[in-house]
This record gives sequence, C-alpha cells and structure tokens, in this order.
Amino acid sequence: MVQKQQIILDYYKRGLSIREISRQTRLHRKTIKAHIEKYKQETGFDQLGCEGVVLPPEYDSSARKPRKLTEQIKAIIREFIQANERKVNNRMRKQCMCATDMHEELVNRGFDIGYTTVCQFVKTETHRRTEKFIKQHHAPGKSAEFDWGHCKLFIGGKLTKLNLAVFSLPYSNRRWSYLFDRQDTPSFLWAHVLFFKDIGGIPHEIVYDNMKTAVAKFSYNNRLKQPTTELLKLSTFHIFTPRFCNAYKGNEKGHVENSVEFVRRKSFCVDDHFDSLEHANKHLSYKVQQLNGRKSSGQELTNFQRFENEIKHLGALPASTYDIAVSDYYKVSKYSSIQVDNNQYSVPDFSSLSSVQAKVYPDRICIYNLQGQWLAQHQRLTGKNSWSLTLEHYRITLMRKPGAVANSMALNQASTLVKDIFYGHFQDRPVEFIKLLNYLSDNSISFDSVGSVIKIILDKAPHMKITFDYLKCQLEANRNSNDPPSSHDQPCPLSKSILQSCGQQLNDYQTLF
Repeated sequence: MVQKQQIILDYYKRGLSIREISRQTRLHRKTIKAHIEKYKQETGFDQLGCEGVVLPPEYDSSARKPRKLTEQIKAIIREFIQANERKVNNRMRKQCMCATDMHEELVNRGFDIGYTTVCQFVKTETHRRTEKFIKQHHAPGKSAEFDWGHCKLFIGGKLTKLNLAVFSLPYSNRRWSYLFDRQDTPSFLWAHVLFFKDIGGIPHEIVYDNMKTAVAKFSYNNRLKQPTTELLKLSTFHIFTPRFCNAYKGNEKGHVENSVEFVRRKSFCVDDHFDSLEHANKHLSYKVQQLNGRKSSGQELTNFQRFENEIKHLGALPASTYDIAVSDYYKVSKYSSIQVDNNQYSVPDFSSLSSVQAKVYPDRICIYNLQGQWLAQHQRLTGKNSWSLTLEHYRITLMRKPGAVANSMALNQASTLVKDIFYGHFQDRPVEFIKLLNYLSDNSISFDSVGSVIKIILDKAPHMKITFDYLKCQLEANRNSNDPPSSHDQPCPLSKSILQSCGQQLNDYQTLF
C-alpha cells in the first residue's frame, strides 16, 4: 500500500514519468501504469484524491494456481484421508491424522509446503469442522487432570482395544500416559502411583469427570457426589483433594480432554503394530517424552522447563509405596476356583476352604486364606468367561478321580513339557503321574528336573519304560549328590540294584539243575 501511495504521489505531485518511477521503485512499468489507471477509475477524474491513495492495491488471484501443492502432494494427502476413513471403519476414529500430522509427515518426506496450504486442501477434501476449547489459567502445582481414553492397536498381529490413562498438568502442559488392558479400579490406582513417581511429587488437586472408578454415588449436584472408597484411601495416603466436573461439562477439564486426543494421535497415528503391550507402552513413553520436550503455543520455554518451576510447588511423596490392590472375599466353587470379573482362577483343593480372600492387581491376582496365608497367584486374564487353572491345585481331587486327568483343562493349560511327560509316558497309568505330581509338589522339584532325568534315561536305554519309582529314585539320587544330572554320569543306584537282583535270580536258577 505504501508503494502505491508513492507511485501516485510521484506521478501527480512530482510529475515523474512512468519510466522514471519504474527506475526508482524497480517495479515493472505495467504494474505502475495499472496502479495509475486503477486510481483514475476510483476517483473518476485525473487528479489527486484521498481515498484512492489510502486504499491497498487489489489483485485478481482467482486464476492463480498453487505452485507448491503439486499433484504428487495431493495424492499423498488423499492417501492420508483414505487411511483415516479405514480407521473410522475399524472404530479407530480417535487415532486419525489431522492436518498438523499430515504436514509434519510431508515435511519429513522432504516436501517443501506450508501448513496453511495443507489445511486448506484437507478442508476442501473433507469439509470437516474443528472443535473449540476454552482457555483457562492455572497456578503452578495446584492441579492435575485425569481422564481415560480408548485406543485400538495391533498387539501380536491381533487388533486389541486398550485403555489409555492420561494425566496432564495444566500449568506446565506436561503430560503422562500409560496403556492398560482394562479400565477398572486397580488400573486406576496404578496409574496414579506411576504418575506421582514419574513427576516426583503430588498436585494439591486432581480433577475427574463422573467415571465409575472415581465416583461412588453420582449426582447432578457436585456437593452431593461421593468418591469411591479406593479413591478416598488413595487421596488420604497421598494428601490431595479430588474434584469432579459437573455433568456433561467436559470443558471443565478441557486440558486433559485435549491431551488424550493429542497423545493418542501423536503416538499411534503412524505406528499401531506392536509385539506386546510392554512394547507399546515403551513406544508411548518415548513419544510422550518428545511431546513434553516441545514448546506449547505462546510459550518461550518447553514443557519440561516450565515443569522445573512447577515441581517446587508440588506436595512431597510419601515414604512408603501405596498398595494398589483391591481386596475382597470370594466363594470357592465346586471346581475349586473363584470368579473375578467373569473369569475363573483355581484355588488349591487341599485347603478345603469355602471362601478365600483375593487381592486384585492390574496384572495378577493373589489368593490368601481367611487368616492371610498365601495360597496361589495367577496372571490376570484379559477376556471374559476364561479359566486359569494350575494342575498342582487339584492333587487331592485327581487322586480320587485319576481318570479325569487326561482330558482336564488344568492339564491342557499346563506347559508343553508337562503334557509331553504325561502323554508320552503316563497316559495309560494316570495314578503314577499323580503320584509324581504330589512328589514334586511336596519336595519343591520342578518338571524341568523330571524332563532332564527322562532325557538321560532314554539316552542310555531308548526302549526303557519310565515309571514313577524309577524317576523318584533318580531324583532322590540327584538331590543327595547336589549335582545336576548329566548324560556322562555313572549308572544310578537303581540300575546297580537291578543288576544285583538279576545276578541273584540267575544263581537261584542254576541251583535248580
């Protein structure tokens, strides 16, 4: 606009020619002539006016074509949009790429294109409207926000629905996240303990929505809401105040609402195939560390740098570690098992208990008798209507019903070694297998030792029949010698006694003649 004013003033006031103005301003003569002609049309007469001078120049850009938005880039962006549509069809909408992610991926591939250009093309292709949030002010260390999110990943090649726990510190914008199999109370408690340990302190207030793991009694009036017993224990132990949002007012914890979407998208919009849940959590932790190392919009410091100021305002961690287990009493069924979350877990049948106490952790279940003595431990099942049975837990019942061992679910869930020993040597003699099972349990001997002994025996005598008495004698000999079994050892005492017995029988046979 300043150049336009100077051109008109030079032409009318100073009387310079178009050629002279072009030489001074280094603009093309056609551009200068166009400004002058435009000014003549606006004023209606060939003299200096005010309005035409102050108005900015106008250009017709309707026929202008984009230079950097090539057909190749358009094709790549359309591929991103098609990938988003496939994720929507698989109910993975929250892991779709937005325009920011598309722009970053294009830059990483070596394309020189602006973010605004990508946004405009994506809007043209999708016609989607963006969600708006309310910006709030937070004091350092005063509060943190928690929320759950869902995430679908391919774990070991299988599409699995996981639960994403996210904490956010609104002041520093530092985030923390972890993946869980389920969205229950033990996972809820474990997420808090891990978060407090990661930041090295405790916020004075944590904000929740009306989730079942936090609110025991819901009410539209916040003053009448009651937190769960486990949340009361957790907040009392770590000394923080839980606060709940009003019903249908997610914007009251809008920072973590945005963080759930942001963390999930940045972590899994490109990579969503992992070998295990542990591998996925390591990837998630690495991505969140990268996000915390960035600068938030309008901030001069990174999130980590701002957190260095906030950590001074956090509460101190307790001296001991909080027990995140949820303890309860369970009835023992006729299958000597207890039901936890629609899954069955075996209990030793020699305990002869009608009910037991179980501590439920996010990854395991520990079973105790009513006096607090340990009975069993199981890895927690993720599905429903599943069974986790340990063969050793049915020693007494199998002695009474030895024929049931062959088709039992407990044997089917045992290790490959145990099944090979049974079906290879004891399938027609289940009583001997049960005796072996009892002997191993009473003497704390593993089936690995049995497998080693059987291998040594078969190496020496491939056609020899394996019996419980033979195995017991060899295992006792190994225990007495305190040496691991080896294929180069001398014949066992049982082999020597057999030879002596055979020699005696031959002598007796000779006396008959």
